[in-house]
Amino acid sequence: MRKKYLLLKLRDTFFTGLFIFIPIAITIWIVLWLLSFVNNLVLPYIRYVIPVPDIPGIGIALTILLIFLSGVVAQNYFGKRLIILWDRLIDKIPLVRSIYVATKQLMWKIC
Repeated sequence: MRKKYLLLKLRDTFFTGLFIFIPIAITIWIVLWLLSFVNNLVLPYIRYVIPVPDIPGIGIALTILLIFLSGVVAQNYFGKRLIILWDRLIDKIPLVRSIYVATKQLMWKIC
């Protein structure tokens, strides 16, 4: 009887650990995959401009910096004019216009 109780307790403890471990492992795996994906997507282009060492996460950091700098530029007069010119250019390309307008509307709804 005591042996059966011990085995049930061990089983329950194992499954509790499993239910804790799996979400943590999957989350870590997805975050590492995303970091790797962004690094591999961004770094080749950045390396044409700046010699960047192979530091894990540098692509993410540089992407965040690029997004921030885009926001800084877009908030001044020159940046607003640049955005207007970009919108006019995109408006002349049929398929691209549809994607751009839909994405822009989605971003406005999210914000």
